[in-house]
Amino acid sequence: MIQGIASAVGFIGGAAVLRGDKVVQGINTAASIWIAAAVGIAISFIASPALGILAALVATAINWGLMTLDLRMEHRMQQGADKPGRTDAAD
Repeated sequence: MIQGIASAVGFIGGAAVLRGDKVVQGINTAASIWIAAAVGIAISFIASPALGILAALVATAINWGLMTLDLRMEHRMQQGADKPGRTDAAD
């Protein structure tokens, strides 16, 4: 049964990443889908909703932290690209 869930989640995650354009996007969404499936499977085997809620909160906190880091890095890259004469090489 777990193999069927893993296969289905893999197809859903793959669809989130490969949406037809030539840019790879949706990695975070695919990872979030895998985490949700893993937490659901773990809760069904452990039979401890409190542990499942804790795992979901930890995954959400990590996801939020990485999203914030990604936005900061993107903002820095845009600021650097707006300045004339600036290169990406370290001085």
